[in-house]
Amino acid sequence: MRNILLYLTLVAVSVSPTNAQTVIKVYKQTSFTPGPADSVSAYGFKTYNCGSSSLFKNAENEPPGVVDELCTASWTYSAKGCSTGAVRAYQKFPGLSTLPTNITIDSAKLVLKGKTGTFYTIQPGNSYYPGSPYNSYGTNEVELMRVTQNWSFSKLTWNNSPNTSTRNIIVIPPSTKKAGYDVTLDVSSLVQDMVDSSTPYGFSLKQRTEVYYRSMIFFSSFAKQAEDRPELRVYYHYDSTIQKDDSTYDDRDTTTIWTGRATTGISTMSEVEQSINLYPNPVESYLNLEFSISSGVILDYEVRSISGQLMMHEQKLLSAGHNRLSVNVTTLPKGMYIISLHDGEKAIYKRFAKL
Repeated sequence: MRNILLYLTLVAVSVSPTNAQTVIKVYKQTSFTPGPADSVSAYGFKTYNCGSSSLFKNAENEPPGVVDELCTASWTYSAKGCSTGAVRAYQKFPGLSTLPTNITIDSAKLVLKGKTGTFYTIQPGNSYYPGSPYNSYGTNEVELMRVTQNWSFSKLTWNNSPNTSTRNIIVIPPSTKKAGYDVTLDVSSLVQDMVDSSTPYGFSLKQRTEVYYRSMIFFSSFAKQAEDRPELRVYYHYDSTIQKDDSTYDDRDTTTIWTGRATTGISTMSEVEQSINLYPNPVESYLNLEFSISSGVILDYEVRSISGQLMMHEQKLLSAGHNRLSVNVTTLPKGMYIISLHDGEKAIYKRFAKL
C-alpha cells in the first residue's frame, strides 16, 4: 500500500471588496532532522585541578570529536589526573534559516532520543534513575537554552562556546532510566525567539546543577540510525495576500490553496476534493467527512476556530476506497470552525457550525 502523509491545514480568509484582494492565513508544518554530514552536534569539556601530566589539562581549549552523544554532565576524573569536570552539549538545526520571515510559531517540538548502547563521554550513562548508585548526589535536571551566537562544530570549545539566552529556559526533568530516556520538549517560545531575532543557532544543554555526580545523555546528529537523531517539528502560520481572481484561489465552501509545486500527493488530494462530503452541518456531536481515495493515506486532521486557534488534531491511517472520518466535536463551544486537510503542497478546507 502506498502511504502518503497528509496534513490538515487551516486557511482563514477575509475579503476586501474594494480591491478584490484576499488575505489568507496559511498554516504549515515542517521538520528538521540533521545528520552526520551536517556536523551540527558538539560539546564543550572543562576540567579542574589537573596535574601537569594529565591528558585532560587543556580540555577546555580542544574542539570536540565526532561523537554520537549529546552529553551533559558533571563528574570526577581522578583517573585522568583531574579532580572534576563538566560537559555541555550544543545542537543546531540549519533548516530553521529557511523558514519565511514574519511567521508565527504555533508549535515547536524538540524530540531527543536517549542514548543506548556503549557510552563514550560518561560511561555509567544517566546518573539518576531507580536503583542508581548516584541518586544520593542529587537529581540530574538539564537546562535547555537558546544559542544566540553562530558556531561551528570544528571550532567549538568550552572556552569559545557561543553565547546563550536565559529567556524562556526549558528544564528537562530528571531521567528515569540509565539509558534510552526519550523526551519531547515544547520549544515553541525558543523557536519564535530564533525567528524574531534571526538567530537560528540552535540549543545548548547543561546540567542545571553542575556538581558531581550528575549526567544525562541523548543521541546526537552523528547517530548511525536516522530515527535516533534529534528532530525539530515546527508548526507555523503567516498571512498571504492574493488577488480574488487569481487562478490559485477558489472562493467556494471547499477552497484549494496551492502552496508549492505538485507532488505525488496532489492526485490523492484531488480525489478527496472531488468526493468529500461533510455532514451534518450544523453539528452537535459527531462531524462526518466521507470521501473516496485510490491509495491508502496517513491522514492528519485539524479543527481550528475562525480566529485560528487549534482545537483538535489527530492522525489516522485510512485505506484505499470509501472512507468516513468521524470527529467528536461535542466539547467544542458553539460557533464557526474550519476543518482542513493538507499534503504539504495543496490545502482543502471546509467550514462548519457547532450548535
